[in-house]
Amino acid sequence: MRFEDDSTTVAAFISQQTQLLATGAAVAAAAIQKNPQVQAEYKLLLKDSPNFIGVRKGDTALLNKVNEILRVAKADGTLEQYSQKFLGRGTGALPD
Repeated sequence: MRFEDDSTTVAAFISQQTQLLATGAAVAAAAIQKNPQVQAEYKLLLKDSPNFIGVRKGDTALLNKVNEILRVAKADGTLEQYSQKFLGRGTGALPD
């Protein structure tokens, strides 16, 4: 079954109109956190889609600062912690 948007898709799953849910990690994590009675869990990763941060071309100061923040957050475990908290799964293999 296909639904109009994420909200309708999640509602159909929560109300047991469907037996499974295929959606983005953030949507699934929010649905699981808001509806623990459903006792849903991740079963299969269909595609791991990367996310990006863009800065204006030539703004090396900002680019360097963003990269520094991300390196520190990766090294100290902050990114992993946030991924677990907000997505319900780890970050996986991240580039250096």
